[in-house]
Amino acid sequence: LDEPFSAEVNEILTRYLAILDRMSRDCDERGARLVFVYFPAYSQVYDRGASLAIRDLLGRECAARSIAFIDLTEAFRREGSAQVLHLAPVDFHPNPAGNRVMAGAVDDGLRGLLGG
Repeated sequence: LDEPFSAEVNEILTRYLAILDRMSRDCDERGARLVFVYFPAYSQVYDRGASLAIRDLLGRECAARSIAFIDLTEAFRREGSAQVLHLAPVDFHPNPAGNRVMAGAVDDGLRGLLGG
């Protein structure tokens, strides 16, 4: 998650962005609006010193492609300071509280995009 990225990570990012380009074109051809929702890594929620380089890179790449970018990091950090939002240590998916935070942040982001 931190720069400089390894050659392997850079290769994965190149492939990922190529797929993002294809998805963006497919959406444009169908009259759909692509929205990228960034779900932060566990460490990015609970460790304020964790690198946000991947998030920032993806945000820049989305902006360069005119793809809406909804970042869930701050909502998870804010709510994660008062309650556990993940199923850890079993796995790092959100628990019911985390799902509520995610749904609320996505709703807020979409309302912002739609001007509502």
